[in-house]
Amino acid sequence: MPQTRPFICLLATLAACMNPAQSRGLAVADNHSQAQPDKVILTHLDLDLAVDFPTRSLSGTATWKLRRLDLQAPLVMDVREIDIASVRSTKTGQALETYISPQNAIFGSKLEIKLPPDVDEIAIAYRTRPEASGLQW
Repeated sequence: MPQTRPFICLLATLAACMNPAQSRGLAVADNHSQAQPDKVILTHLDLDLAVDFPTRSLSGTATWKLRRLDLQAPLVMDVREIDIASVRSTKTGQALETYISPQNAIFGSKLEIKLPPDVDEIAIAYRTRPEASGLQW
């Protein structure tokens, strides 16, 4: 029995350090983002990109699998210095309604994608701009 005490103490310490929402597989709000992970969670990314060094840009498609916690909520993502060509449901190919807010100096722009109730995977075709701060050329 004395050998199990350190193990039990370690487990109790680790459990106390965990965020209850994270331990249940729920997303936690990020104060540095406009995203709403308490409504729609991005669970998987399939990224198909082409690098264009002369124009200092990336172009391609990001295919996202979604976990919908609120079927009425849009998907909200942070974007900065990108041009979006299309956003589509991968299941039906249907173009999805989008809105991009004016750019905020800290957060960038908010991309809102209206999701029909049956959509659980989307494809976003886009191209970055040469001044995109997330890319270091």
